Amino acid sequence: MNRSVEERWIEVVDWLVVNAPATFETLVPRATASEVDAVEAAVPEALPNDLRAWLRFGQGVDWQPEEVFPPLFAPRSARDVLTAYRRLVAEDERTWPGYERAVREGAGGRSGVFLKSFVPIASSGTGDWLFVDLRPGAWHGCVQRWRRDDGCQVGPLWRGVGDMLADVVQGLITGREVLAPFVERAHAQGFRTSTTVPVVENGRLGRASRG
Repeated sequence: MNRSVEERWIEVVDWLVVNAPATFETLVPRATASEVDAVEAAVPEALPNDLRAWLRFGQGVDWQPEEVFPPLFAPRSARDVLTAYRRLVAEDERTWPGYERAVREGAGGRSGVFLKSFVPIASSGTGDWLFVDLRPGAWHGCVQRWRRDDGCQVGPLWRGVGDMLADVVQGLITGREVLAPFVERAHAQGFRTSTTVPVVENGRLGRASRG
């Protein structure tokens, strides 16, 4: 059964209430429609439906380091997304070395420049982000990881925020490893990374890595 982004978010929140109440307490209220519209107005591309739903129905955290989405990331509110977007994007991205290559790579490809078509959605608190890649291509709308030191280099983690939520929900409910398809693709390309499983300590959600 395909569940909506809103339904998936409700599953995450309900699980946190019962299993990780300390993390649940850090969640902020849902965004208003005007806050989501402000994000969409700032981004040159139209937001995919699942991203709009994520921003509208998702609940960010009010402080770090809450690991709601592995590995190590905390979702941000629509207001925080807009603030981060304005801070991260290159004001005149066309002048940055590597811009043309990043555009040619297309969605899911590498980039050392945080492009205006990248929408940050969750942060590590140390300068790394999960972002939705709105460049054109077969992976349009995918979720990638932005590393403060070298940008995005290892390919899509999930095909979209809906897939990310589904993966995380299954990990929370069943204890199943999260990020398995990404890890398989990364290993095939020679990158070292690992799946994660959600763990709770003292009412707070965290994660453990598996080879």
